Parts: sequence; C-alpha cells; structure tokens
Amino acid sequence: MKKLTFILTVLSALSLKAEAQKGYVRIGGGYGAAAAGQSRDIDGTPLNGNASYNTKQGFTDMDLKKASYGAGAFVNAALGSMINEHVGLELNASVGIGPAKYTTHLNYSDAANKYSYAMTTVQQAKLPILLTPSLVLQTGKKVHLYMRAGVILPVSTRLKSTMTVTQVQNGVTSSGKGSSQTYFSFKPGFACAAGLDFKIAKVVKFYVEANSTSLSLYVNEQASVAPIKANYFYSFKADGSSRYGRYSYPYSSIGGSVGLRFDFK
Repeated sequence: MKKLTFILTVLSALSLKAEAQKGYVRIGGGYGAAAAGQSRDIDGTPLNGNASYNTKQGFTDMDLKKASYGAGAFVNAALGSMINEHVGLELNASVGIGPAKYTTHLNYSDAANKYSYAMTTVQQAKLPILLTPSLVLQTGKKVHLYMRAGVILPVSTRLKSTMTVTQVQNGVTSSGKGSSQTYFSFKPGFACAAGLDFKIAKVVKFYVEANSTSLSLYVNEQASVAPIKANYFYSFKADGSSRYGRYSYPYSSIGGSVGLRFDFK
C-alpha cells in the first residue's frame, strides 16, 4: 500500500506540472547488458556457467560468468514536464520484453555414498516492470544534450527457475524436472542516463541515450511449483524453521536506448 501511494503521488505531481509547463511524452526501447552482477548465490551455487562439486574437494572445474536479471531488451514510456528551459521532472516506466536467460550446469558427486547427479538450471526474470521518477537537466538549442537521474521503484520483478536433474544412486539412474518462482521485497535502486535529442517534426524529436541502473533485490519468498508445491520465506532474522536468512539477487544493467519524444503545452 505504501508503494502504491508513493507512485500515485509522483504521478499526480507530474500531471500537474505537465499542465502548467511544457510537457512531453517519450516512447522508446533498448538493451541493457549485465552490470555489477554475481556469479554465485548465497549457497555458493553458480548462477551462470558450469561447475563440478564433490564431497571431498568442494567445487572444482568452475567456469563461471556474471549474471544480472535486469539485463536484456526493454521498452519504455515516460511522462515529463520541463519546469524551465533547463530543468524538468520525468516519470519513466520500463518493461523487460526480452530478459536475459542464464543457464547453469552443475555436476555433484558423493563417492562414499555412491551417489551423483547432473543438474541444469535456467533462470530468467518474468516481465520486469520498473518505475523511475527522475530529475532532468538539459542544454542546447537545435540539439539538446541532457542528463537524467532518479530512483528506481521495482513494481514487478519475479524470477522463474526451471531445473532438470539426472541422478545415479547405487548404479540406478533416474531423472526429473522441477520449477520455482522467486519473489522479491520492495527495494529502491538508482538510475541515470545521458543522451541527446533533436527535432524531426514540429512536435516530435528523436533521441538516443546511454543508461545505467543499479538495483539489487532481496528475496522475500520462493515458491516451488513442481514437482512438489512448497513455499519458503526469508527475513533478516531467523524466525522458526520456515524462515531463512535473507539474501539478494542482482538486477543492475548498463546499455542504451532510442525513441521518440512528443512535446506538448
């Protein structure tokens, strides 16, 4: 409820500014690469890459890469208002239409108990939605150079995981599949951008920009969908057998976008 109230307040403020000053709508899309990502989760399990683990030596033969679940293709729409020639306010909504997909191959071996398994895990954010109220600074006449900085408000950031496992116990091989959903607590981040725009029609401008997001989200709940339905909850303090220590997943990215800006008064 607090998150919704804050978002509605920002929207109302921007709407009033747009009526009183020179407003605009910005529509575009782009791509962000992983930035400041992680290679392992809290248990040391790889998030992206290949690894082998045995009970005598621990992790061996590791080939890990960084993962950040905010990376990938996105579209965005923004409502803005210029308070004066150089300073403005903007609310941007970004939707991830092609989030990065990360695959991990893990081989586990316990020779003493004649047990081993090979597991492939695929993780991908499910249609992440981010709102970002920002301060805009611009200069120039025919070509505007601008900078934008603001606070990221994560609206939807679910993460889906699918697992395929083949295990061997005392010479008997079996296999199975499973899936889970990870839900995160609300935690703001930071976003910035720099770019330029120029007029291509009376009230239409073309823009191109470089942008960056810094966002790390704490796990609130993990729901196992298959083969067994179960829910696991996380908090900063242990609170009974159903709660676990809270940890975070990376959602930061760096990339660029292009689009159109429509000015109105």
